[in-house]
Amino acid sequence: MDKLRILVVEDDQSFCLVISRWLKESEVKLTSNVGEALEFVKKEKFDLAIVDYKLDGNETGIDFLRKIKEEKIDLPVIIISGYTKKFGGQLIYDECINLGCKKYLEKAFNKEDLLKTIKECLN
Repeated sequence: MDKLRILVVEDDQSFCLVISRWLKESEVKLTSNVGEALEFVKKEKFDLAIVDYKLDGNETGIDFLRKIKEEKIDLPVIIISGYTKKFGGQLIYDECINLGCKKYLEKAFNKEDLLKTIKECLN
């Protein structure tokens, strides 16, 4: 099986390194903003995107979901967020799912949680 090509959109550089290590069997491309992420997915083929909900400035994972929907880019997306559904994140979760997000993974998660979520997202 070919390596998965995964785009990670996350503004926390230390967390990017952790995710990259966890996904060492995949080809991972990192960015910290929606504009660059959109350019990447327009030019390159990815199997999956892992996108943080809250990014630098006013950008969010919802912005990314809206933009790929507008561009008609077919890409499974996992939103990762510190906003748990139990503590104020239910509206965020609902909006993400309504915009086509495949999975919503609450921080803090471990490698096994991430790998399981990726597998579920791609099946």
